[in-house]
Amino acid sequence: MNEWLLLVGGGLLLYFGAEWFVGGASALALALRVPQIIGGLTVVAFGTSASPGPVSAPLRTLALDLGALLGMTILAAIFIRTERTITRLEGAVALGLYVAFTAITIARG
Repeated sequence: MNEWLLLVGGGLLLYFGAEWFVGGASALALALRVPQIIGGLTVVAFGTSASPGPVSAPLRTLALDLGALLGMTILAAIFIRTERTITRLEGAVALGLYVAFTAITIARG
């Protein structure tokens, strides 16, 4: 039960923290008369790269992740090369591969 409370509480804190962060950044951009797109891109860039230090991992632990990323990128390129749309079957294949990847990732710990 305690884990569920932590999960829900952490999710709520993450949601509201992100809302406050974006709201504050938007207000700052407006105060500085910066276009919204520049302010938004800056917030996204900061939010996705604000690691306090380098993140490292042995390459062997990333082999499956990098292989899946490469495979899905190639598959997506194949899917969108005709008519630039993804059919329901192609979407189902991609979803199935995602579920399989997630299950494998969870199983390997």
